[in-house]
Amino acid sequence: MTKREFDRSGIADERGLTLIELIVAVTILSVTLVGLAASARFAAREVAMGREDTHAWLAAQHQIETLMRAGFDDVGSGSTLVDDYTLTWTVTGTNPKKVLFLVEQKNARLETVRDTVVFYMADPEPGS
Repeated sequence: MTKREFDRSGIADERGLTLIELIVAVTILSVTLVGLAASARFAAREVAMGREDTHAWLAAQHQIETLMRAGFDDVGSGSTLVDDYTLTWTVTGTNPKKVLFLVEQKNARLETVRDTVVFYMADPEPGS
């Protein structure tokens, strides 16, 4: 039998944890750690998807800059495959020319994702 000590107010000084308190604490800790593990998995997947999006848009930016460097007179519709990304552009209009630029890629669930950029190119010297 354990001896209880009482302070001046007559309240028992209980030290240590009961088995119930320990079970509750371990349960709370377990639920927290499971939630944290699920969050880490989700975060890792999102980072990987962000990396893929960044690579696709770097390829797109490079192709857009190539079209801009070609100049107003030499820009035309076309497409190319860079890594696993399909880049397609359609040029319409005369002055300004409207360029509809499409980036296609597969996401982590192997679904096709399409993003679109529209920009315009004007003849810097009309009539020449």
